[in-house]
Amino acid sequence: MFYQSLKRFTSVFILFALLLILPVCASGEEDTLFSGHVELFSEGYMPAVSTLGTDITRGSTFNSYIMAELEKQTKEINLKNFNLTINAFANAYWALLNAHPEMFYVSGGFSYRAYGNQIVSVLPNYKYSGNNLKIRIKAFNTSLQKIVSYASQADTPIGKLLLANDYICVNYEYDTTYSIYSPDEMLSEGKGVCQAYMLLYRAVLNELGFKSDYVTSEAMNHTWNMVYLDGSWYHIDVTWNDPVRDIPLGACHSDFLLSDAGLKKAEHYGWLSYFSATNTQYDNFFWKDITNPIPVIDDVIYYVQMSTDRENRYIRSYDISSGEIKSEHSFSGVANGKVVYPEPLWADREHFYYSVQNKLYILDRAAKFVQAAYDTDDDDEYITRLFFKGNDLLMYIKENNEKYGEIESLEIREITPFVLPSRMLTIQEEAFTHIFCTDLILPDGIRSIEKRAFADCEALTNVYLPESLKYIADDAFDGCKNGLTLIAPDDSYAEDYADDHDFNFIVTD
Repeated sequence: MFYQSLKRFTSVFILFALLLILPVCASGEEDTLFSGHVELFSEGYMPAVSTLGTDITRGSTFNSYIMAELEKQTKEINLKNFNLTINAFANAYWALLNAHPEMFYVSGGFSYRAYGNQIVSVLPNYKYSGNNLKIRIKAFNTSLQKIVSYASQADTPIGKLLLANDYICVNYEYDTTYSIYSPDEMLSEGKGVCQAYMLLYRAVLNELGFKSDYVTSEAMNHTWNMVYLDGSWYHIDVTWNDPVRDIPLGACHSDFLLSDAGLKKAEHYGWLSYFSATNTQYDNFFWKDITNPIPVIDDVIYYVQMSTDRENRYIRSYDISSGEIKSEHSFSGVANGKVVYPEPLWADREHFYYSVQNKLYILDRAAKFVQAAYDTDDDDEYITRLFFKGNDLLMYIKENNEKYGEIESLEIREITPFVLPSRMLTIQEEAFTHIFCTDLILPDGIRSIEKRAFADCEALTNVYLPESLKYIADDAFDGCKNGLTLIAPDDSYAEDYADDHDFNFIVTD
């Protein structure tokens, strides 16, 4: 994807930061005001040099002092104690403003007083003032903290980075008018160009305590983030993870935690960066091809993996701390006789939520029981995205071959799950006749299913049976729909039962 041509680079050297300096005043002329300007991403520029490559970096006494004065909107900031040349100040001021998106209300333009070649004070140019500024700062901080709070659900740095990426991709979109560069405008308008994406993500990284930097490519007219993680630098391009042609509730991960080599394969080129990203461990990680937002709980990531024959789906958990991958649940990816895509997944501490074509299923993680929670009643429709917002599960639903769909909201607390009693050894005669349930998971430990236990369950489609099962009555599933599928371990009693009673059978993972 190429982006609009922005204001051109002025120089490859860092001294480009001060665009306009009138002739230096003579000794004793401190009262004379001169004009200066630094290039800011938030104003549409594409600075070419890293903010961490300057003489005065973040965290210094200078930065702390200037930040405090800017926050107070000091009209004229005294700089005599720093003994800075005009160019040294411009470089440091440029680095500070680009590294702190929360200073969105400070313009790149400024006036200054000098004594010889030494700058003695600066008069910043503030974009807003008074109540207008207070309202904008409050709105910015409120919206920013929503992203930070969402990302903080994860315990590990990778989880936080992933959730922040996904939140921005789901809730904001690319500005096709190419006019919104500032992170505060992106938060208020819901859209922005690459500068706004990069700055917003950097503001989140600052709040979460990550060391980060930006990257620019003049050849691409594009910018993105770099983040320092476990001793290595990585690229994260949130703009490209939220492509212009993406559908709502989508979040890509193809440009997440990439090395320099991985970024080249992702079709980035011509970038300038103060740092190298040489660690390739995440270049081909499992999240690379996932285009749905990924749930992260504590230090565990959940995702769906497809079987090699594409007919089955497996819910996996990846423990970020240990690197261990577990299989949590399997289900069929076939609906109406054909394999369906995609396979959206959401999770909370008690449930998994997933869809197969036009039906939404909820799996009780403790009871290992699945129920159908939503059906569009149209076999030409697909639930393609899932995302939680408050108590509502948002679903993006579109018809087959249609370019766009619509978002439906399902209030989860309205759903009353059907849960089998715990520690059950036998399912008694006619125990669950006529229940409405499409997928049924029987917990491990059950040894027998008696006569007509699930008779006349007309919606029942898939039954997951444990290896502990040793007996099923011949009429246990009488009156269920044709094409009932039993899912159980290989060489189990259930496999023989399915063969004897002409039921479909799938070997569980």
